[in-house]
Amino acid sequence: MNTRKEFIRSRLGKATTLACFGVMATLTMVCEDVRAAAIAVVTPTAGQNITIGSTNSIDVTDKDGIVSNGVVVGNITVESGGVIDVDANSLMGELDGIRVFVGNGSASANAGAGNITNKGTIEVKNSSEMVGIDLYADGEGPGDNVAIDITGVTNEGTITTTIDNTVSIESGKDLLAAGIAFGADTSNKGHATAKVNHVTNRSRIESSIAATGTNTGNENLESLGIVFHAAAEGGAWNAVTSVSSVTNENEGKITVTGGDSALGIAFVTEVDPAGNATINAGNVVNQGAITASGGVDTVGIAFYNGTANPGNAAMTVDSVVNKGAIIAKDGPEDVVGIAFSSETNGAGNAIMKVGSVTNEKNIIVTVADSVTPSPEDLWVSGISFGAESIGAGNATATMSGNFTNRGSITSTIGSGIVSGSEKLYVTGMDVYAETEGAGNTGDVAVGVNDIVNEGKVTASGGQEATAGIALYTETKTAGDTGIAVSGVVNKGAITASGNSVNIAGIGFRSKAAAGDASINVSGDIVNEQGASITSDKHGIDFSTTKGGAGSATITVGGTLINRGTIKSASDGHGIHVGAGTTITGGVTNTGTIEGSGSTPYAIHIEDKATVSSISISGDSARLIGGVEAANSAVTLSGQSNGNYFATGGPYKVKSFGIDATGALQIADNAHSITVTNGFDNRGTLRVPAGVDGQITGNYAQAGDGAYITGIDADTGSITVGKLAVTGSVDLNDKLVVEVTDAAKDLLKTDASKRSIEGVVTYGTTSSNTDAIVVTDNSLLVDFTAKDNSTTNKRIDLTATVMDNYEDALSSKDVIGNDASLSGIATALGTIFDDAKKGSGLSADMEKIVETLGKLTPVGRAKALKEVKETSTAVAVSGVAAKVGGGFSGAMQNRVAAITTPSSMMVADSGLAAGDGGVTSWWLKPYGSIGSQDNKDDIFGYDMDSRGLALGFDRDLWPKWRAGIAVSYTDTDVDSNSGTQNVDIDTYQIGVYGTRELNADSRVNVQASIGRGQYDSKRAIPTMGKVAKADYDSTNFMGALSLEKDYFKSTDSMLRATVSAEYAYVDVDGYTEDGADTLNLKISGTDQDLLILGIGGEYKHAPSEEGIFSIRGTVGYDALADKSSVRTQLAAGGAAFTTDGMAPERFLFRGGLGYELQTGNNVTIDARYDTELRKGFDDHAFSVKLEYSY
Repeated sequence: MNTRKEFIRSRLGKATTLACFGVMATLTMVCEDVRAAAIAVVTPTAGQNITIGSTNSIDVTDKDGIVSNGVVVGNITVESGGVIDVDANSLMGELDGIRVFVGNGSASANAGAGNITNKGTIEVKNSSEMVGIDLYADGEGPGDNVAIDITGVTNEGTITTTIDNTVSIESGKDLLAAGIAFGADTSNKGHATAKVNHVTNRSRIESSIAATGTNTGNENLESLGIVFHAAAEGGAWNAVTSVSSVTNENEGKITVTGGDSALGIAFVTEVDPAGNATINAGNVVNQGAITASGGVDTVGIAFYNGTANPGNAAMTVDSVVNKGAIIAKDGPEDVVGIAFSSETNGAGNAIMKVGSVTNEKNIIVTVADSVTPSPEDLWVSGISFGAESIGAGNATATMSGNFTNRGSITSTIGSGIVSGSEKLYVTGMDVYAETEGAGNTGDVAVGVNDIVNEGKVTASGGQEATAGIALYTETKTAGDTGIAVSGVVNKGAITASGNSVNIAGIGFRSKAAAGDASINVSGDIVNEQGASITSDKHGIDFSTTKGGAGSATITVGGTLINRGTIKSASDGHGIHVGAGTTITGGVTNTGTIEGSGSTPYAIHIEDKATVSSISISGDSARLIGGVEAANSAVTLSGQSNGNYFATGGPYKVKSFGIDATGALQIADNAHSITVTNGFDNRGTLRVPAGVDGQITGNYAQAGDGAYITGIDADTGSITVGKLAVTGSVDLNDKLVVEVTDAAKDLLKTDASKRSIEGVVTYGTTSSNTDAIVVTDNSLLVDFTAKDNSTTNKRIDLTATVMDNYEDALSSKDVIGNDASLSGIATALGTIFDDAKKGSGLSADMEKIVETLGKLTPVGRAKALKEVKETSTAVAVSGVAAKVGGGFSGAMQNRVAAITTPSSMMVADSGLAAGDGGVTSWWLKPYGSIGSQDNKDDIFGYDMDSRGLALGFDRDLWPKWRAGIAVSYTDTDVDSNSGTQNVDIDTYQIGVYGTRELNADSRVNVQASIGRGQYDSKRAIPTMGKVAKADYDSTNFMGALSLEKDYFKSTDSMLRATVSAEYAYVDVDGYTEDGADTLNLKISGTDQDLLILGIGGEYKHAPSEEGIFSIRGTVGYDALADKSSVRTQLAAGGAAFTTDGMAPERFLFRGGLGYELQTGNNVTIDARYDTELRKGFDDHAFSVKLEYSY
């Protein structure tokens, strides 16, 4: 593999290197002598502005257009219509359209200009070396430090440099055509510095070489659009070139054609034989079009950092962004869209630092069939980044930001190219590190943050290797190489195709001879959801080759994650992991990985690779092809109900585990699973009818893990899914059968088919198979399993067939001794039987039958109970009669306040105070929480209420005081089952009063009537349904009590009470909706209670501190009885009864109170009340505000 990037070919070690840029004094001095005799040359003076228009255009032969040596001039402008035309009669040396430089014995060590702008035409042609706009500093004499500073260069017109076919190549002579050149060169002694703020192209720059003759290898033919250079050719001197920004704008077009190097935009550092060369490039942006074609090395944008001897070469680039089009085509050796290379060919170091590289639009790199590849091999790449050492020095290239494609990169070699000994390589994006050369001892280090594709990368036509994204490191001699990358992420589409020896969508290759070669990805490699990687061979390939003392390694510190599609389209593996590769976090797949060809492995991991785990998760996960990973543990998880991950080929792994959420189907007889450390099933393993699944190793179930065997019928025979285990079997006493309708019919009609042998076989021992619980998907067929361990080491099934659904649901195995389930079992079974006899089961019925069929008898009983339990049953279980209790208590508390003795009141009022005609208004918010325990296999409930009562009362006669009140109460009831809840809105109106019998006794009465509105939800979890209903109720309440007061002192009293309280509620009938077949039709029901009580109250009124009270009553509910409702499935069938809970007859009521009179006819009364029955408690809180006048 040849990764050497010599963008300006064979320059190192040649005395004529960059002669056109002023490096070689002798040549440029000769050129200057010629210009001195020119009569059309414009030579500006210091500070002078030069403007070339249509009236003073320059048209010269063998002369420069504008030349300034060692002078800082003003602005130089070629206006629209202005022309600088420079021609040559012979290959006489360098000719420039505009040349500003310092060196060559200049009188001043500084030169420069303001803005150099071309809006017209600059044309230079047919000299040996020519530049449209040439700006440079040349440090060539002892102690001669030189510098050039240019504000900016802008082309808005046309710059053309041409060497056409009238020129012949002469042995040992170079040819160069460049649009704009800028740089610093030093030779012998003296520092050289060149600085420009910006170089901008808004129009056309064209350079071409079409000279005739043969290049013998001693000539350099360069066709360059815009070039920046820094060259050191001796001594300990520095050449430094700096540019802040380089932009080819939207309308800009740069076209370069022919020669050894055809480079659209180039940055070049060179050191030979000594010195230091540095380029500081700022932001490089292409928004227009760059086209490079026909050069031996053909590159759209090139960054070449090289040293051949002891000196160092350094290049920094802030960012490179392509927002336009870059086309590189038809070169025989290196054809690259954007290329970065840091190279040392001697003892010096080459250091390249880049911020970020981003393609946002189009890069097209192609080589046509008509091109003959170079003997040096042919490399075609969209974007290439790397370093190489051929000597004792070290080469580095680092990218601190991301290497990103958001647009389209296409790299193609024509299929008709015929190669000989040379090799053809094609990549979309590549990162490389390489050492070569017999005397090499230097090291190479290349680092990139993240490599990201968010667009489209296409690579095709390589003969040796083709890759969409490639990371390649190689040592050919003693030096070490290393590539360090933070992560690789594909969010777009990557395609690699052709007939190469090696083809990969994303390829990692580490090759070592004497030195060590390594690739280190510290984070994750991710193929995102919706993204694709497609290759004619391996989708993602990790490959190492070791041919000497060195080691070749690839290390991924994170995880290889696939959420999209990784596909081998022709003959290869979805993911191939070669020896010497470590993926620390393993492989995680939630998408599709596909292999193809004669050995279609989705994942192939060689034995000497280290990948500890393969995780397959989710419903979208697919592996098309087998898995070869003898040292990896496979885990399957995340399949939703009814979905299975199906095998796509054989598996040879360390272990296989199905998580509790996982579901695996062995899809074919050939899909055997080989495990060295066992197969652990905590989820579901399914073998369809007709498939013989095989596990080589031990098989064990744990937790809820289950093996499912499919049973079908084919031409009068039963076909079965079978599992053959070569080792031991532990079924954890669980087995599941999926039986088809055809098999059910055959089993029903042919009793001889009901014994099914060998659904599981094993080679050694069995455990937890003595009491196997078999569940199936049929209500009409049940199975039992037996382990024949002593005879033939197999587990057999026996089928039992029932005639109808009613018998199946009403069987003793299902309802046992629970008589409460017989009604719903009969009703539901009748509906199914009638439907089957008629037009057939509806889709909803089919689903219910299937769900019930899959349950164990205990599970079916639970499901039937969920179906029959109604929200009404919950609501009338003492709740409906209690919802008015808050309002009843409010009126009772008001009566108690009316009858408080006057001696205990700060401001006497009310009947007991002897004041006639007093009217009192009161407002009372209240709330309560209650809880009923489960009882008699009936779920209890939690209840919370909140409400508001408003009333007024006054004296009617000397012995009577009465009032009226209204209330609203909101009550929430939640069943302890967690599946039902009822919201009740209750509206009530009531009257209350008290009649004094004598000074210390009285009778109290109250009555109310109300209306309730119910909103219920009833979940049936097993069936995944929710039934809803709205219905109403009417309630009535009446109470009578007799009180007698016993005084202990003027501030304390004791009151005795006997009472009777009656409540009645009538709940309307209703029909549910939302649960289809399982909707219930509920008849109306009612409930009443009569509570007889005896109790007392103690009150204490410290002076000016209000009245404290404590009360208690023991009651007996004379009418307490179990509630029940008559229920029918809305779909039909017989009615059945759903029982509610029988309340406890004995109860206790009590509470605490505090009443405070403010003295402004306002009374505040705060109370806590409770009701306690066995298994039930209710706690109420209220505050009453009273105003009397």
